[in-house]
Amino acid sequence: MTAYDRSTRRPPVGLLPLAATALLLAGCVPLDGPVPGATATDPAPAPGVAPATARLGGADCEEPVVTAGEASNGGWKIIAAMELDTTSGREKSTVFLDEPFGASLIWDGNGPGTDRFTEAIGEAIGYPTVEVIEGLDRITTMFTGLREPDRTLGYRAVEQVSVPITLVCGNQGARGTVNTWSNIETGLIDCSLPANEPPSMPSAMARERYCPEG
Repeated sequence: MTAYDRSTRRPPVGLLPLAATALLLAGCVPLDGPVPGATATDPAPAPGVAPATARLGGADCEEPVVTAGEASNGGWKIIAAMELDTTSGREKSTVFLDEPFGASLIWDGNGPGTDRFTEAIGEAIGYPTVEVIEGLDRITTMFTGLREPDRTLGYRAVEQVSVPITLVCGNQGARGTVNTWSNIETGLIDCSLPANEPPSMPSAMARERYCPEG
């Protein structure tokens, strides 16, 4: 048995603040986060504009211009994995992985605070800039109704995508990269059955990493 549910989700921007706790990477800030710390050098300015300054976050920046570059696919990432064991007649669950995934922004050097620019950035790139994708809740829902004695692996994965952007207000500008997602897949795997998925698929990745050996 291999069952999965895949969806392409691009929700309206500006609906749900991004949780800062999901973004603890150095140099990475949530898209509604505070101004990043200053660096020793300013980023290379966008053509025809000066390096980014605090003015980008000022009240005079009412209509920022955001230009998106070509998106690059970062491949699938497993964000949650859990096993449901009903072989004893009772339900026993084991969580292997639970790492919610959310959009983030990395500036090329010092960048502005992004709370006022999230909507403009989302509209320009055409991908989510808000919402944190949870994993275990959806897996648990798919487990509902499984009654036959079995050991079933549930997983959830996101297909990562990165988009370079340039944000300009007046003669001030900054460059950065938005790291977000394009697709979501949630699936169930019977580890006792042989694999029949291409290695690049998230189901194959989950099987290799979390199915018991032997």
